[in-house]
Amino acid sequence: MIRGPLAAAVAAACLLGGALPAHAETFPAKPVRLLSPFPAGSGPDAVSRLIGDRLGRDWNQPVIVDARPGGNGFIAMEATRRSPATGYELGIADVGHLASQRGRRVRWQRQGRRMLRTTCSHRR
Repeated sequence: MIRGPLAAAVAAACLLGGALPAHAETFPAKPVRLLSPFPAGSGPDAVSRLIGDRLGRDWNQPVIVDARPGGNGFIAMEATRRSPATGYELGIADVGHLASQRGRRVRWQRQGRRMLRTTCSHRR
């Protein structure tokens, strides 16, 4: 039963993450930060930490879950948006947080099976 929500959370983390570096075979060369809009100790935060733990084991690098609750997710989403597109800062969110970012214009680029964020700007 947990496979459905866990798979959705992993997909959201992959979709909201920054673009991967040009040399993806050496990624990650340093710790990765996972920005979460959920308060520490909540259910979604626990799922974020499980995802971070699994990614850390797969990548052999620590994944730091940075909980930034508040502002209906805008604080964490804005931090993710302003992060450099290196792939070392990922964002995780649920559909409510994504819907609240409706005024944002995001350009995506397909690389194989992955969708990578290339630019993100606010609609004027």
